Amino acid sequence: MAEVTPKIKMKQLLADLNKSTDNSNPELQVTNNEPNIGITDPSLVDQITPTSTPTPTPTPTLAVAQQEQKVDLGGPMLDLYDGLTDVDIKDEHIHHVAWVEEGDALFNLGGYEEAIESYNKALEENPENVEAWNNKGLALTLVGMYQEAIDCFDIALDLNPNFGTAWYNKGYAYHGLNRLEDAIVCYDNAVQFNPNDEVLWNNRGNAEYNLGHYRESIPYFKKALEVNPRYEIAWNNIGNSHEHLEEFEEAIKNHDKSLHVNKDFDYAWYAKGFALGKLKQYDEALRCLDVSLKLNPYYEVAWTRKGDILQEMTKYNLALDCYDKTIEIDTENKAAWKGRTRSLILLDRYNEAIKGIIKVSELESIDDMDSTPTPFGDGDRFISENERYKAIVRQLNRTIEINPNDDLALNNLGYALAELKKYDKAIYFYNRALKINPQYEIAWCNKGYALLAKGKYRRAIRCFNKAIKLFPDNEFVHTSMGDAFLELKKHKKALASYERALQINPEYENALIKRQKCLEILNIS
Repeated sequence: MAEVTPKIKMKQLLADLNKSTDNSNPELQVTNNEPNIGITDPSLVDQITPTSTPTPTPTPTLAVAQQEQKVDLGGPMLDLYDGLTDVDIKDEHIHHVAWVEEGDALFNLGGYEEAIESYNKALEENPENVEAWNNKGLALTLVGMYQEAIDCFDIALDLNPNFGTAWYNKGYAYHGLNRLEDAIVCYDNAVQFNPNDEVLWNNRGNAEYNLGHYRESIPYFKKALEVNPRYEIAWNNIGNSHEHLEEFEEAIKNHDKSLHVNKDFDYAWYAKGFALGKLKQYDEALRCLDVSLKLNPYYEVAWTRKGDILQEMTKYNLALDCYDKTIEIDTENKAAWKGRTRSLILLDRYNEAIKGIIKVSELESIDDMDSTPTPFGDGDRFISENERYKAIVRQLNRTIEINPNDDLALNNLGYALAELKKYDKAIYFYNRALKINPQYEIAWCNKGYALLAKGKYRRAIRCFNKAIKLFPDNEFVHTSMGDAFLELKKHKKALASYERALQINPEYENALIKRQKCLEILNIS
């Protein structure tokens, strides 16, 4: 029987856990806005739900500007464009325009790589097609190839320096590389051509916010509101800035203004609840978080924050339920695991808490997606990794027999089989998981790794591109895509992937080593 850790030791572990999750000045994580396709001005506004950080303060919501839809770019239109591009058209203007239109149709259907091919065809016929350069750059941006995208925007701007949309999109690409000062230069150029664009002013404010200039970001959000006083995203973002400055009463006022415009804005309800919790107005904070979760039951940040507030109210069992909800949504959510473990310790449920501490330790120590987790054990008796994964396979097979549509179990079964080097079987289960949930970025990653191990490099790249579209700031996926390009001897693309990984994590050793190898091959000092 395993030895139970003495209570005094558990209290020390609780102190360490509290220290590691001190939220007096938490880091904020900001999602990036999406750029514009085509030469129309930004017009359609939306929000991007922010991802979670340990007990986060609310992050600014970035606006999405999309192309105005002039026609239904579906299957019939694609057939029309195919017909135009397959015949020998004497009017070259019509021909290259048809390729651009086909690229736009593919882009709007989510086929970014295919769209790039169409834009390339247009540019072969007319290298001065500004719209094709811009739209190709946009497609490259959305598959994470930011530097190549910037090169396209540069050509578009050489052809037309007054192309405001290209300035905007170039700024977004710099955002992806975390070159925020460069992004600001582009946004400042773009706003000269579109001074009445609330989306652009909002995103200019977010660039300041991402640099940690919270006070300085507020005037830009206010400029957006001068253009459109009913722009709920900008109201909410002003609240977020005040929140980070610990001006919680002012933050609440701005979140209320956002909700006055859009009472169904789930993120504003969460942000208001966060601020109220900081003011220890717990009952009202919980009411706001409950509204947010009613609007979006899969909002893991709100579940975690609700757990934190219940824990502060000493309602530990209710807090556990909230943390468990978060972990159902995101099994690797470190904030939820920490909160859950803290509640278990406060309930004197030490054996369960030990498992949580191990999990938190694993999440904090992982520096490579291929690193092997700590083996399970009973006292000093450990099973081998091979036997461990065989046991996991048996357990997951039983789970899938009960619920064949459990995408999480299917992905985990694929992972265990891949660890046993049974890659074909692993890919089979990843495919089943992705058929159920095509937005499951971890399954796309894992399928890519299995294909990489099998030497199927082009197929692996397609999977990594899918994963990057869903989760662009993952240094491990960018590095693995670089590995695939390296095997295909596409050294410049490999170098770009490794450099993107290092933009995300400058200390990632594997990417540093591979980047140096590419530089040597390319004879770049």
